[in-house]
Amino acid sequence: MAHAGAGSRHGRAGGCLAVTESPASLSDPAISKLRQALEPFPRVSLAPLPTPLDPLPRLAEAIGDVELYVKRDDLTGLAFGGNKVRYMEFLLAEAAQRGATTVISGSNAHANLPRLVASACARLGFTCHMLLRGTAPSTLDGNLLIYALLGGRARFVADDAYHRDFARLASEWAAELEAAGERVFIYDDVESTSNTVSLAALGYVSAALELEEQLETRGWRPDFIYLCSSMTTQAGLAVGSRALGSAHQLVGVSARDRNAASTIAGIATRAAGLLELDLRFDTADITNVDDYIGGLYGKPTSESMQATLLAAHTEGLLIDPIYTGKAMAAVVDHVRTGRIPAGSRVLFWHTGGTPALFDHAIAESIPNPWGADANVESNDPEV
Repeated sequence: MAHAGAGSRHGRAGGCLAVTESPASLSDPAISKLRQALEPFPRVSLAPLPTPLDPLPRLAEAIGDVELYVKRDDLTGLAFGGNKVRYMEFLLAEAAQRGATTVISGSNAHANLPRLVASACARLGFTCHMLLRGTAPSTLDGNLLIYALLGGRARFVADDAYHRDFARLASEWAAELEAAGERVFIYDDVESTSNTVSLAALGYVSAALELEEQLETRGWRPDFIYLCSSMTTQAGLAVGSRALGSAHQLVGVSARDRNAASTIAGIATRAAGLLELDLRFDTADITNVDDYIGGLYGKPTSESMQATLLAAHTEGLLIDPIYTGKAMAAVVDHVRTGRIPAGSRVLFWHTGGTPALFDHAIAESIPNPWGADANVESNDPEV
């Protein structure tokens, strides 16, 4: 059984946010060193990379005096896309190298992770099993509907027992599957110190390299990068950004966990260790804000709904009010309150989550602009 220890090295063992001057270009030695550090790790191609880097001039004008771009990781190809596809390129390469036939992981029942683990497993011929936090639904919608369409298996675990019992339940399920002839790879996304979380973060270390190439080509560099993250994605970008000597400020916006900076710093330090980079991260090195979560995880806020509608109306850009909408709400608020200074260059890293828009509860929170008077009656007797 490939437990959460998977991810071994292969080949070798509140006020105004500060704007710093960005270098004209980053040093080739830094780029080469980071590429070489990633090279020994097996990787499978799942996403059509690079994902687009697009300007958002109308949204920027609506928000305030900033230049705004979006990095489109909602277009990573599998099952509506999202950031987890980059994780899967490293994790499932590891699983394949270990001879696994099935994957066990876990997440909240309506989160994006199950959908993208299942889609990557389907693409590569693994079966997918998820321990899902919550109760089994009577009807399917949103992410869970897509997970079912992809053939994912699930067991549901009560909220109050989920974190306490995940490791035991995953091991027990793995034993059942192995007794039936399967070889199991466990991706433990529940315990932030698991080696599989560190391995998943390499997807966004690599993404930092991808972004650097795009910025160099475009001749534009951000002062700030905003994204929705409370764990792995921000950790990977933190490692990549520091390894490359990038001058932007990386701002994570949590949609789930409060005080996530220490967790992210730990993941970043362990991911750097996997790469044999002499980098350590402390809580003070990580900017992660939790002001936009709202009262409950998994529920939209008025600010995230407004940000979701604003992005759609001005740019035709679909974000969701559960995850990316909260990060965009932070961008809007920070620009309008001056925490992002006027004239700043801001990159919004879209991490996916579009299927949440098709969740019944979310759909009901989107105002219906049409009443009965929108119906057009015809006097044509043949109609």
